[in-house]
Amino acid sequence: MNDQQDDTDTLRLLPTAGWLWLVYLLTLLVIDQLIYRSIQANLLYYIFNLAVAGAFLLLAHWDGPCRGLKGLYLPLMLSLMVALPLVISHLLTASFFQGPLSNPEGMALRQMPVMFVALVITAWQYRLAGVILFSGGTALLEVLMVDIVAPLVLFMNRQPMPPQNFGPVPFQNIDVFLVVALVRTVSFAVVGAFISQLITRLRTQQSSLREANARLAHYASTLESLTVSRERNRLAHELHDTLAHSLTALSVQLEALKAYWNVDRKKARKLLDQALSATRSGLEETRRALKALRATSLEELGLGLALRHIAESAA
Repeated sequence: MNDQQDDTDTLRLLPTAGWLWLVYLLTLLVIDQLIYRSIQANLLYYIFNLAVAGAFLLLAHWDGPCRGLKGLYLPLMLSLMVALPLVISHLLTASFFQGPLSNPEGMALRQMPVMFVALVITAWQYRLAGVILFSGGTALLEVLMVDIVAPLVLFMNRQPMPPQNFGPVPFQNIDVFLVVALVRTVSFAVVGAFISQLITRLRTQQSSLREANARLAHYASTLESLTVSRERNRLAHELHDTLAHSLTALSVQLEALKAYWNVDRKKARKLLDQALSATRSGLEETRRALKALRATSLEELGLGLALRHIAESAA
């Protein structure tokens, strides 16, 4: 039950993550426009990334893939959110305009916000093991992209391979880029572990709260049963002290009346009067007991209506 609830909570984060991704890309587009003074600057980068973000948002709002892929749905969404933007970034590196966001630090900075959102989702669902796999997987993908895609891009652009580990523009030095990727990976591992610990404590507290609520509900049910049982015992005691005693006395007097009816009419009339008096007294005591069991008129009707009811009863 708890695992299903965790899965549901994680899937609810995906639409929010998709909208944040789109807003971030549009904000970054405005920043690039201010820096490069041209809408054509890095246009392909935004076309491909916006397409991926739009596909992510569509899949996040569509229940079909979630039901069909089941356990593979979330890893696919995380890969769509992390792997494809990295691949697009490396494939389009050579076409980037020179500027402050085109160096290794700038390219890493472009991907950080979206990857941090994916890291939070990973830590929420897969805890520490998922965080480690996420950090190592992104680092491995970065290395593969630098060692394979960068030379391939140069070859396709008919550019000579730069000497001494120099990569394509704007990655002037692959060593610098690898250092940036290493720092990002360590940051992901540290922050992800911290988030995982927070989420683990949150889930532990939620589990304790559910158990406390269950115990409280059981206690309330038990208390209600005890209250009903005590009230029944009190009602039985009240009826026994009033109605049962009155009926017993009446029964004895009627038996005596029956015995004296044909023997001593005067005595029989006296017994009849005593029986009627006992009946009236028992009836009054029964009414008083039943009235005590009910809520008072003041509690039920309030002061004004209670006074009116008393006046009508007295009249």
